[in-house]
Amino acid sequence: MLRHYETAMAILNQDITQNTEPGQKFAQALKAWHDFIRAMIQHRRDNPPSDDDWTFIDVLMAKSSSEEELISDASTYFIAGYQTTAFLMVWTIYYMCENQEVQEKVYQEIIDVIGKDEQVNHVNLESLK
Repeated sequence: MLRHYETAMAILNQDITQNTEPGQKFAQALKAWHDFIRAMIQHRRDNPPSDDDWTFIDVLMAKSSSEEELISDASTYFIAGYQTTAFLMVWTIYYMCENQEVQEKVYQEIIDVIGKDEQVNHVNLESLK
């Protein structure tokens, strides 16, 4: 999904009419993107979540009035979340690199909560402040 998103975004500044090579690549990437979302939707329809197993796509499915709206909403949230998270991570790392004291605090908290040999996971992540 990410590969098709990156292909589509790279082409957006070019002439993307259907008759051009960039336009055809964009249409292919968009189709693959939509096919992936449709497959994910179908998987959730075939395997409905239990009461405590809802995901974001389940919420969108419950609120959307049509499949077109659902695909559009899923695309919008993915793109917005991807860009926002990427920028947040870049700036966080930049500011941590600029401040040794903050780096040390983050490192010490990870060691205190998780230890040197453990991996961050959904269980111990909640203990990190």
